[in-house]
Amino acid sequence: MKTIDKYLIKQFIGPFITTFFIALFVLLMQFIWVYVDDMVGKGAGFGLVLEIILYNSISLIPWALPIAILISSVMVMGNLGERYELASLKSAGISLIRVMLPMLYFAIGVTFFSFFSSNTLVPIANLQFKSRLHDLRTQKPTLNLEEGVFNEDFKGFIIHIGKKDQDDRTIRDVIIYDHQDYNRGIFSMITSESGEMYMTADNKYFVMNLKNGHHYQEGAKAKKGEEEKYTFTRTKFDEWKKVFDTGEFNIDMTDTDRFSKHYTMLSVRQLWNAIDSIDNRIGSYNSRLDDYVQKAFHPLKKKFLAERKKKNAEKLKVQKQKAKERIERKKLEKVEEKKKAKEDTISAKLNLEDAKPINSQQKKSTPEITKPKKTAPKLKQPNKKKIKKVSKPKSKKARDKASKKKKADAVRKKEEKRKAKALKKENMLSSILKQKIDQPLKEFETFYNTFPEVEQRRFNLKERAKTTARGVLNQAEAIQRSIGPKNESRVKHVFVLYSKFTFALVCCVFLFIGAPMGAIVRKGGFGYPLLIAILFFMMFIILNILFQKLAESFVLPAEVAVWCPLLVLIPVSYILTTRALKDKKILNFDRYTSKIIFAFKYLQSLVNKSSAKDLN
Repeated sequence: MKTIDKYLIKQFIGPFITTFFIALFVLLMQFIWVYVDDMVGKGAGFGLVLEIILYNSISLIPWALPIAILISSVMVMGNLGERYELASLKSAGISLIRVMLPMLYFAIGVTFFSFFSSNTLVPIANLQFKSRLHDLRTQKPTLNLEEGVFNEDFKGFIIHIGKKDQDDRTIRDVIIYDHQDYNRGIFSMITSESGEMYMTADNKYFVMNLKNGHHYQEGAKAKKGEEEKYTFTRTKFDEWKKVFDTGEFNIDMTDTDRFSKHYTMLSVRQLWNAIDSIDNRIGSYNSRLDDYVQKAFHPLKKKFLAERKKKNAEKLKVQKQKAKERIERKKLEKVEEKKKAKEDTISAKLNLEDAKPINSQQKKSTPEITKPKKTAPKLKQPNKKKIKKVSKPKSKKARDKASKKKKADAVRKKEEKRKAKALKKENMLSSILKQKIDQPLKEFETFYNTFPEVEQRRFNLKERAKTTARGVLNQAEAIQRSIGPKNESRVKHVFVLYSKFTFALVCCVFLFIGAPMGAIVRKGGFGYPLLIAILFFMMFIILNILFQKLAESFVLPAEVAVWCPLLVLIPVSYILTTRALKDKKILNFDRYTSKIIFAFKYLQSLVNKSSAKDLN
């Protein structure tokens, strides 16, 4: 690495880190203002609040990185231009692109880190953030008993305190309504002149030590069969200790699997799988409607049945092929297992023989593998022939009688088949509409008029047609209602998927916007670069939101809309870079003003000529 590259990297890293944390803090403040109501007054500890802020800050990393690249590139190039370092580099024959090269390498590294954050860190952070925020939102507020207010913090109890002393412990004129057994028709109320309230040492229970009061309780009916007579109990007490469990005020951690299927909690691979499953679901809805329409109309029914038969045959063929491959695979696995088992037995025998102690007199010999002895094949015993009982031959008359009976049965069955076939044909002919075309087809108003009135009445054509059309319409509307949310969900999944790529690539695009702007303007510091960064980043965010709305309203395909903000910024970066390379201003106002002045002078000369002609 050359000295100039090291110098530029050092100049770039400092502002980049500073602006990154500033941008992260600004974006985080927006989150705090939005969700402050959900966190305050719920008894959440500092650790839990800090954990939620940390998770949200991780999810904002892909947003903060492009801002940091944009601001730091404008600052570095502006400082180089302001101190005439850029001019000296150009006079030494170093082009602007060569000066930007080390920053470009750094921006490419930031691009990969941004994609890694979007694909790996952000889904995990979003999942934890949503689950913790849900815990806070569903959590009851902390216990707060005020004077003259009916408090319902404890489930099944309503507490009213008349007066509370300055020590926040002594209480007077206390009323407690117990509604725990309200469904069973049991009503209970406690009144007390004075008392004390405090938390136990472990903060698990809230105690109200009441003094000089009464307990009123109305219960079930006194006797069966009697109406409007209930038991009523009144108890006077000198001291009553009422204990409440504060466990319902503790924050319960929700299982993260509850939110894990949301599209903001998915990685690129998971989003691809989710989009694929949504497409399959939409395809199944469309095929269901297609099947219903084809079954409703007779001309399409034959085609539908033929197509379905063809599809079923193809599916069956594929299944048979897969089953055959599976069987062959299993056979090969069995053969390999047998070979392996034989090899293992041979190696085991060899190891045993090698392990035996060899005497000095004995000679080492190669192990002999004993072949199994062939046993003589067993002779098959001849099957014993079953002895059939030989019946006596029938007489000639009996044989003739049996043959005649068989012939008569065959003739009768043939006649029954012929009659059934004729009846079926007659029914089919009767079920077919008969058209009466006694004039050219052009002279009929509608296809319905080609059938005579008798046929129209017999088949009730209008009602059947209306019923069929109504059924198809209802089915189409129902499927459209089901497909609508699926299409919206698909658009959101696609937008989140490609946003992981666009937010990463915009880091490089912002470098080619910020660096030329700094070189052209030649002003460093935080003021001017910050203004330029805000303008271009706002432009990117506004375009992103605009095209997202267009995709959600199905004006543009989601796959196209998500890339449009980047495609708008790329020509801007190209124009700025080319103008910076040629040392031109962003807008040459002198050129435009001179053209406007020339146009005004030309118009004035024309007016003077016309007025001179009128005078003559």
